[in-house]
Amino acid sequence: MRVCGGGRAFRSVYAVGSSPVLADQDACRHSEDEEEVEVEPPVVRGKTDTSWPVVVLGLSFHLVFLGFNTVQGFMTTVAAEWGFISLCLVYASLAVGSFVAPVAVRRVGTRRALYLAASAFLTYILAVSFVITPYTLIPASLVLGIAAAVIWTANGVRFPLLLPARDGAGMTYGL
Repeated sequence: MRVCGGGRAFRSVYAVGSSPVLADQDACRHSEDEEEVEVEPPVVRGKTDTSWPVVVLGLSFHLVFLGFNTVQGFMTTVAAEWGFISLCLVYASLAVGSFVAPVAVRRVGTRRALYLAASAFLTYILAVSFVITPYTLIPASLVLGIAAAVIWTANGVRFPLLLPARDGAGMTYGL
């Protein structure tokens, strides 16, 4: 049997004769048995429950988009013409920024990318809350669109890393 336990990718055990062979042969210990053995997940920061970082990430997204959606509704009612132009620029730059966001997240790192993108959302909220002029609105909209691409890309990279590797992990993605 093979008992693999070092990294996140090797938490399960495969019998050599009946299951697929793992890609990394050096990360496993070998023995003569052919029975399957479960490997316990590691303890994270003294806790066995690893859902806390997922909850923090979800609450952070909730707060960021609570503020943005409020301002978005505000923009389309109070400053109708400039609000419409601003939101068009946000979503157009989000579409263009989606092509460069993976490179930016890889260079900066997921955690830092999340912080920087959330601060860009805060900058947009502050820019349109106090003074609605084209000189503040257009640059803030362009930066926000690129930041939105970065925040969603960083979330897509960070979220699976926060989850424990186990059977039925797809259930967590649906929640």
